[in-house]
Amino acid sequence: MGYHRGELKRSVKSLLRQTKPSPMLVTLVFIAVASIVPYVIEWLISSPTAILSDFNTMEKILNSNDWSLISAYLDSRAETGAGINTLISIFLTLFTVVIEFGYLGYCLKLVRGEGTAIGDLFDSFGRAGWIILLYLLVTVFMFLWAMLIFMAAGAIIGIISIFLGSTAISVFVVMAVVVCIAAVVLFIWVVLRYAMVPFVFLDSPEINVLEVIRRSKLMMRGQKQKLFVLGLSFIGWYLLALLIFAAVFGVGMFLIQSGNFLTDALNTKAVFYLLLVVVIVAYLVSMPLILWIQPYAVGCLAQFYRLISEQDTHNSPQNHSKPGEDPTLRNHTPRRLLSDYEPKPRSSAPGYDPEKHAPKSKPESGENRTSSDQREDERPR
Repeated sequence: MGYHRGELKRSVKSLLRQTKPSPMLVTLVFIAVASIVPYVIEWLISSPTAILSDFNTMEKILNSNDWSLISAYLDSRAETGAGINTLISIFLTLFTVVIEFGYLGYCLKLVRGEGTAIGDLFDSFGRAGWIILLYLLVTVFMFLWAMLIFMAAGAIIGIISIFLGSTAISVFVVMAVVVCIAAVVLFIWVVLRYAMVPFVFLDSPEINVLEVIRRSKLMMRGQKQKLFVLGLSFIGWYLLALLIFAAVFGVGMFLIQSGNFLTDALNTKAVFYLLLVVVIVAYLVSMPLILWIQPYAVGCLAQFYRLISEQDTHNSPQNHSKPGEDPTLRNHTPRRLLSDYEPKPRSSAPGYDPEKHAPKSKPESGENRTSSDQREDERPR
């Protein structure tokens, strides 16, 4: 049986159940490190005395119930701390990128049946510099592609408006929408070219970053549609998590606004803290589903990479060269579609039966040998 998206997802779910420590626990650590540690770093960079002073000032403004003072205070803070806040944001973004590479490496080990541990999340920090350089290059390339695509779309819409004028507004709107949709689809196609960049880098740390990007683009030839459909299959789960969060938050807002649990003496400060509590509760209620979706979705992405990388290895020039032919002189490497690929059974794969897949041994005793075997032995050499 060849590759099938449903089979891929079922294999990843089976691996998630078998892997220890639990991928949900590892994902919880990853989310905590990626979200909590940045705030701790920001606290350490900023002056604790200034932060406490800000808290006291904010408390006085909240107790005054004057929202104009709050707006003026926030504006003043934005003006005075714009430079340092920008530097902190850049640093925290790069920190998150590095830890995300560690999480991708963990998921790649998971789908390969290799030993996994929570410490895998931090393996990427040893190559943080190269990861940041790779991230910046991919970001620049995608930005340039976005500029090119959407500027071309704007130019096309402008030309359409010149030809149609104001006589066919409805036709112009329809054509403009079509052009915008085409531009978005083209941009998604460009982004998918770089989808395998992190995995290629994790698998081949010795090659330079430009070669990593080139290999990702080569691997994704003919595979973009499959990966796009695979990503779309998880939208329902993410929408469900968002719906749970919105439902809990909506109930909390309704209780606050209805006043059933509030008193007339409730001031603006109390409302602010109640809103904060509602957001935290909504986040915690939706968290179990998020902890299940994250390793599931990223694991499927890693499994997709594993399949097409093994396919590329199978279709490498060395495996297709004729006797006496120099593989480096081959200009075309035949590719096999991912739908034609059949994963080989591995000892770590779910449902693998060693006895079933073990090679059959030849009978040793003469009693169990077939007549054809005996005739083969009697034939003159």
